[in-house]
Amino acid sequence: MEITEHVQVGARRVAVRVGGNAGADRTVLLLHPAPGSSAFDPDPSATTARGVRLLSLDRPGYGGSDPHDGPVTVVSAAADAAAVIDRYADGPVGVAGWSAGGRVALALAAKRPEVAGRVAILGTPAPQEEVPWVPERVAAVLEGLRGLPPGPWRRRPRN
Repeated sequence: MEITEHVQVGARRVAVRVGGNAGADRTVLLLHPAPGSSAFDPDPSATTARGVRLLSLDRPGYGGSDPHDGPVTVVSAAADAAAVIDRYADGPVGVAGWSAGGRVALALAAKRPEVAGRVAILGTPAPQEEVPWVPERVAAVLEGLRGLPPGPWRRRPRN
């Protein structure tokens, strides 16, 4: 059974999805790609069968989590992840970060090594500022998206 709860981090609420095997000895925190949300377990029945309790949180401004007042950084997202682990686990947990979630997983392991037992990063690109890999035309489109307000996305008709 899967439930969604909220963890209070300062004045913000962070949405946490708890799934898998509730009585499991092992806990794994899954950090979703961007865009994405905590509803990202690709095979919930396999997770349960493996005896894993899966925690996944919505990063700031995604899904059911409140946005940050200021800019969101990898380190601030890692602090949210640490707060979730502190709330749900008594010791270190496995951490899996997919795509952009991989950066958060690495920051979590660097800043709070006592809560990240093992870390797996999947399909995580290198930071653009360190290893430029995004084509200039794509970077220009991404930059244009930064100023858009949060809200429902609508598909524009093609001409």
